[in-house]
Amino acid sequence: MAVDVAVVVRTKDRPLLLARALGSIDAQTERPRQLVVVNDGGDAAQVERLLDAVRATVADEVVVVHHEQPVGRPRGMNVGVRASSAATFVFHDDDDSWDPRFLERTAAHLAEHAHEAAVATRTAVVWERVEGDEVVELEREVYQARTTAVTLTETLYRNATPPICLVYRRSAYDAVDGYDDRLTALADWDLLLRVLRTSEVGFIDGEPLAFWHHRRDDTSATGNSAYADADAHAAFNLGIRDDYLRRSMASVDDLGAALFVADGFRRIDEKADAARAEASRVAHERTEAQRDHLEAVHASLAAELGRTREAVERMEHELAALRAQVARGVSGTIRSVGGRVARGLQTGAGRLRQPRSGD
Repeated sequence: MAVDVAVVVRTKDRPLLLARALGSIDAQTERPRQLVVVNDGGDAAQVERLLDAVRATVADEVVVVHHEQPVGRPRGMNVGVRASSAATFVFHDDDDSWDPRFLERTAAHLAEHAHEAAVATRTAVVWERVEGDEVVELEREVYQARTTAVTLTETLYRNATPPICLVYRRSAYDAVDGYDDRLTALADWDLLLRVLRTSEVGFIDGEPLAFWHHRRDDTSATGNSAYADADAHAAFNLGIRDDYLRRSMASVDDLGAALFVADGFRRIDEKADAARAEASRVAHERTEAQRDHLEAVHASLAAELGRTREAVERMEHELAALRAQVARGVSGTIRSVGGRVARGLQTGAGRLRQPRSGD
């Protein structure tokens, strides 16, 4: 029996990645009741061909929405969710993937925790690159390995819960009016903030069940938005924070409290700057000390090398003198021996010339 969840996939002209995403959904141990694919201005025939390969097994119902012109990521997400009728939904980026037990585990958790508005699983980041018609995995690592819960406190600080790991109840989505269509980046973070403001979100610890795929240097159509649109993410991060602060101060006129909090962060930044400056100074002094030490070692080695060269030169002189002495000694010996031999020959010859007494 299928679990009562709609898997929403938004895609545009990324057939290689979409095929992998559909395969990941089709491989689930518990299949979803609905698969909703929002083709945001891409090749419709191409999307249909990829769906044909899994249409009979991927879900009880397959819903496809083709946009002639792109409507953008958050609007596409809203279109997908509103085209579904399941009690829960999850947004599956067309370049991400799941462990086969993802839907089974999350559905079971939500069934056991009726008070929770959503549930997330541990996630792994998969570093990869696209080479022609192939995706090559480079390495993977557990994302936010120390995270043990999804909290408003943590989410106020940063978005540590990517959409691929997060299953929402449809009622929680409806209660906060869904994704903000005005945001072209970080709409998923904004939705999670609004849900956490009034509700709890569960967390399934253990091994990763969701895989967030990153292609760091790819800024083409196959690029990951966290890198391809990094400037937009930074701008919307500031914009979202500023907008919420402005709205909260409109209802509670407390500029003093906001200034107090901001001053606290300013002091933290100053201390951080001072710590970085001190670390830089220590590193510089350490480098200088290492350089002085190396220069001293170099000077000592140079002096030792000079002394060694002098010793070698003395040895060469002594060896040359010894060779000369040996040469002189050999020459004298040869002359001495030669003289004795010559005298002996002369004496022998004289004896030969003396007449015998009988002659």
